[in-house]
Amino acid sequence: MVAAAMARILGEAVPVLDRRDELGEGPMWDAAGERLVWVDIHGMRVHELVPDGGGWRAGRSWTTPGPVGAVVPRREGGLLAMVGREFCALDDDGSLEPIARLDTGGDDVRFNDCKCDPRGRLLAGWLVPDLSAPGQLCRLDPDGTITTLLEDVALSNGLDWSPDGATFYFTDSSTHGIDAFDYDLDAGAIANRRRVVSIPRGEGNPDGMCVDDEGCLWTATIWSGQVRRYSPEGELLGVIRTPAEQVSSCTFGGRDGGELFITTIGEQIPRALGEGWGIAPEVMDAAAVNPGNGLLLSCRPGVTGPPATPFG
Repeated sequence: MVAAAMARILGEAVPVLDRRDELGEGPMWDAAGERLVWVDIHGMRVHELVPDGGGWRAGRSWTTPGPVGAVVPRREGGLLAMVGREFCALDDDGSLEPIARLDTGGDDVRFNDCKCDPRGRLLAGWLVPDLSAPGQLCRLDPDGTITTLLEDVALSNGLDWSPDGATFYFTDSSTHGIDAFDYDLDAGAIANRRRVVSIPRGEGNPDGMCVDDEGCLWTATIWSGQVRRYSPEGELLGVIRTPAEQVSSCTFGGRDGGELFITTIGEQIPRALGEGWGIAPEVMDAAAVNPGNGLLLSCRPGVTGPPATPFG
């Protein structure tokens, strides 16, 4: 971790709540609702964080009938929740209504990280939980049509767009980096894949990500205890240090867009996964018992980012 160790420190994240997730993921700032929403995938819960004076407090939580891979705001109110292999409308009273379903030929799949493009279409990655077969990246249109955009994805993770919407960024964690695509806003199509960020094997792996208002990429780098900021050209600009080794995703939020929220993983990650990605056993052992794992964290790094684009 030579380059990362020498990188500029952009901030120190601290816990927001004294509550732990099994597998915290997918934070989104819902501007219309003035709230942060995120998921505990294996805890099968959707959480809400709301302003409380000059700070934050836990809002409502909703239970889902299966693993919930991500949520995004809906333009007409409420949330779109990706539960198991179904896209579901989740209302604030907790009612859940399926609106579309993946047809993948197998039952043991779930979503993992999803986000809406600037036109309100949802791009969603799905995977086989034991990673024994590849998953895909697909697009859900507001009319319920599902289109496959990318096949042979081992571990679909972070995704976001450049401020002008012309570039789409996507993380397949198994490839140790972040790729960029040209994005056709009219068609919702991707093309011209190229690598923009590479993280050396053994330094941690890119997980969830977001793009700030300056067009720079922020990636939660699992097993490193860091969220890293990269330029669009892939230059490491600095890091946020966290009290959790198992960071999973990040997003900007708050009324001014200046707070970086970071989700983390509380459960122990299968040892074989880390070893396969070149993570030293002693690093994994230390990460597994880190008391910060599972907490929602935040910091103010001095830049801002946009809220989530609602579905529809």
